[in-house]
Amino acid sequence: MDHNFTGDPLAMSGYWSPQTSAANFCEIDYEVSHYIAEFINTFSNLAFVWQAVVTLPPHLRGNGREFKVWNWPVEALSLLLVGLGSAAFHMTLLHETQIVDESGMYAITGALDYTLWSYGLSDIGKTALGTLIGGLVSGVVGWNFMGTHDGKADNAIHLALFVGLLTALWPRALYLIKKQSSIRKQAGDLKGRDEVAGKLMREFRLGVLYFFVGFGLWLFEGQFCYGLRNIRGFTGMPLGWVLELHGWWHILTAMGAGRFVWTARELTASTRSAEGEKQTNGHVVQK
Repeated sequence: MDHNFTGDPLAMSGYWSPQTSAANFCEIDYEVSHYIAEFINTFSNLAFVWQAVVTLPPHLRGNGREFKVWNWPVEALSLLLVGLGSAAFHMTLLHETQIVDESGMYAITGALDYTLWSYGLSDIGKTALGTLIGGLVSGVVGWNFMGTHDGKADNAIHLALFVGLLTALWPRALYLIKKQSSIRKQAGDLKGRDEVAGKLMREFRLGVLYFFVGFGLWLFEGQFCYGLRNIRGFTGMPLGWVLELHGWWHILTAMGAGRFVWTARELTASTRSAEGEKQTNGHVVQK
């Protein structure tokens, strides 16, 4: 499937031209601004910045505390990196900013994998897991930074690592939800339905739904780009911007990532009290 739609009328006259990235999506380059290669794909990344803020733990929100990014947990920082890195990539379509974009994607999925899979491990186990994830990410980032195809990053290797890190999240999250529910039942804390597990499962499923809908739009745009361009040309702007489907991928993926961050934090909350978060003992903290 093509994800390098080059040859747009203004592609070589933009501020950041020529394109050196391996990917160039369906949005017509420099159609809106001389300084922004893909306008909607750039600004739709604000959804990740928004999710980085709204998913902060309660003690880091309000009275301007959310602006103290040096106090943010790694998941929030990773969401911020995704948003800013992806915006820089779509604004410039440069090889270097593509690597920053990809690094943010590895950061958020790797951070969530570490949070979930390190839960309950010994210090040695946590070190080994962190080394494994860090080594994989560093290796792929270094490989793609150097360039493999005529000086451009290898998109297949990038997707393989990202999908692998993402896929590892789901079975671990489901396991912890069920395990913690079983522990609460054995302890006699439940009277009827486990509302905690129900809330966690709903948030987890919502995150999965957001991701798959966004991914479906991403694939659809890659397959039917030129038809979508014809429709956008017929409807004109700003209505045509609704059909910039890669922008919707950003928004929906950001919302899904926010749900995964919240779920992972609740599942591992008992290990975070030393960092200043409220001890929940497996109970959901309502927003």
